[in-house]
Amino acid sequence: MTQTADIIAWRDNKLLDGLSEDVISAVAPLLRERTFAKGDVIINEGEAADRMFFLMKGRVDIFGGGKSFKIAEVFSGSYFGEMGLFAVEKRSTTVIAAEDVTVMELTSEDLQRYREKTGQDLLNEFVRNHCHILDRRLRKTNEKTVLTMRRQLEDLTRQVAFGSFFFTVIVLIFVYSSSLGFIKGVVQDSASSTWASSAMLILMVGTFAYFIKRSPFPLTTYGLTFNNWKWVVRDSLLWTGVVIVVATGAKLGLILFFPAFSGFSMYDPWVSSTGLVATVVAYLLYVLLSPIQEFVARGVLQGILGELFIGKYAGLSAILLSNAIFSIAHQHLGIAYALGAFVPGLFWGWLYLRHGSLLGVSISHILIGLWMTGVLNLPALFG
Repeated sequence: MTQTADIIAWRDNKLLDGLSEDVISAVAPLLRERTFAKGDVIINEGEAADRMFFLMKGRVDIFGGGKSFKIAEVFSGSYFGEMGLFAVEKRSTTVIAAEDVTVMELTSEDLQRYREKTGQDLLNEFVRNHCHILDRRLRKTNEKTVLTMRRQLEDLTRQVAFGSFFFTVIVLIFVYSSSLGFIKGVVQDSASSTWASSAMLILMVGTFAYFIKRSPFPLTTYGLTFNNWKWVVRDSLLWTGVVIVVATGAKLGLILFFPAFSGFSMYDPWVSSTGLVATVVAYLLYVLLSPIQEFVARGVLQGILGELFIGKYAGLSAILLSNAIFSIAHQHLGIAYALGAFVPGLFWGWLYLRHGSLLGVSISHILIGLWMTGVLNLPALFG
């Protein structure tokens, strides 16, 4: 049975520590046993404070501010309402039975009669024991306060660090996007433009890697982990297969049921207009740069936002905003390309949230990209 279910004799109450058996026996006739059902108000804030209670069975909740917030819980073997004896004033809290309770009630009039009968001031003994109990409570409270302040300081440190890092991310993406827009305007050769954009992406990743190395947070924060890698790989292949099947079925449906797409072939691998070598190089670059893009979009952007956001929809918010930022960085290539980065990014964002690792989303990004371009050539449908 739990502590609250057992009846603890009032004689074993902490407030009576050190009192002789004769004194305790003399006090016993002064006490009155009372019971309260769950939800009953035992003490009302603002009423006269003229009695205390030894809690023999059950649990009570103590509220402040007119029941607006719970201050503490008191369990059997302890006591409450003692300030009604130590100081004559109005009640400052409300006490409600959290479950069926049994108490022994002692009033200030009872103590006065005891003093007149025996010449002993029992209240002084209570105060002495109460001070010892309060000292232990304060020590425990101080330890909790220190832990709470330490956690708050750690949270503040994390917010400041991630805030600075996120500022750097936004600036770098702005520079990256602006530079690519400039390169596209002055470089007409697509191969040269591809190499230049790849170099810019690698430079940006190098800057991110520098900040990550200096940050106080573990690499797992940015998805750089191989934990549960076998399951991650299997799961990513499973969901990637689902996406590929859906995409293939979607293209087939467009060709069969929409006249505007009837002239397209079901399987139409993309080939560079400059020849086989350029085609192979383009596919190799895609394979090499896909993990880097995932590192930026998921590991850095979504990883940081996932730490900053709180609440039930923190993960979803991080997915949406990180994909929006990554899509904005590709606006210079056209709205279709930007949407092409955003829509599959939602799937990869969910997969990253599911795994907490860049391994699975990188594999998925490579396979889906190669299938969509190297097999179905979906961009040709809308190009």
